[in-house]
Amino acid sequence: MRIQFLLLLASLVFSPMAAFAQPQLPMKWIEAISEISGSFESGGKDKDEKFAAVANDFDCQGLSLGFLNWPLGTGSFFELLSDVDETEIKAISAAVMPTYGSAWEKMIQLGKQGDVSQAVTLARGWQKPAYSAGECKDDKRGGVSFADPTLVTEIKAFLLHDTIRDAQMRGLDGLAQEAFAKAVKWAEMQRGPNSSPQFNEFAVFFDLRTQNGLKYADALMALVSETNESQKWKLAYNRAATSWIQIDWDQVNPKHVEDGKQNAEQWRRAFDKGEVSTSDNQLLLLIAMRGMLTKQPYTTDTMNRKGVMATGFGWAHTTFFDNRPVYRKMDRLIRSLAMKGS
Repeated sequence: MRIQFLLLLASLVFSPMAAFAQPQLPMKWIEAISEISGSFESGGKDKDEKFAAVANDFDCQGLSLGFLNWPLGTGSFFELLSDVDETEIKAISAAVMPTYGSAWEKMIQLGKQGDVSQAVTLARGWQKPAYSAGECKDDKRGGVSFADPTLVTEIKAFLLHDTIRDAQMRGLDGLAQEAFAKAVKWAEMQRGPNSSPQFNEFAVFFDLRTQNGLKYADALMALVSETNESQKWKLAYNRAATSWIQIDWDQVNPKHVEDGKQNAEQWRRAFDKGEVSTSDNQLLLLIAMRGMLTKQPYTTDTMNRKGVMATGFGWAHTTFFDNRPVYRKMDRLIRSLAMKGS
């Protein structure tokens, strides 16, 4: 009886996957993932830099803006501003965008009214070369740039306005709640009812939600959860997942391939040393499958970035990230909340 008690106690204290009362998404998790995800988008640590991020039409989205690079083309940026009325948009644009305020206001108005295609066409008109909505092709995007640097300065001022910054934070919270729900589902599929998610699981689904969408998440989770969990097959899955990111596809940026080669070596080594858990390895398999559904120019970058989220470390956008200390801290936090039932 004493031995059984000690084994139970050990499992509760040391297991990151112990099942207690399911806690709510901690605010510190939202703060941590926003810092991590924002560093991918802006490449910096400064919060103003993240809130004011501006990416051009390199990916056929017209523009991608703000903390999480909300794109125009999917309508995400306009959804973000759904609670900001037209009068306020007009006032902010006029105050901080002396040159482009009127055109910017018109672009947002079109998008919020549902004419996203026309809004994107307007945004492309501010860039060179300018493509119409029907002519956007991935293989033409490399040389896109802004025709007038003043526009970028004014867009950044708009994004940093308190009202727009608050809208970004509301959007961030909403996305985090969706990702947490998927992470809870994944945790329970992996480890049984009432299992709390690990932070890396939340991070993966958050990044999927913000960058690729959760359209295939449920189907992929179900598929991966049915895989054979013997050590032999786990090794095979690890090698399959890490081999995928080394393929030099026709349209993939060589820099992403180089990142992938480094990641493959490091993640394989971590798996061989037992530093990658079963759940982490299954996440890599899920990510590889999701990468297959991504347009070819972005397949490798998708898996590099998601793999960094799954393992806590690795290369993405030619930068090495190591967020494992943060992951450990966040996992301790949720175990504590689970034990308290809060």
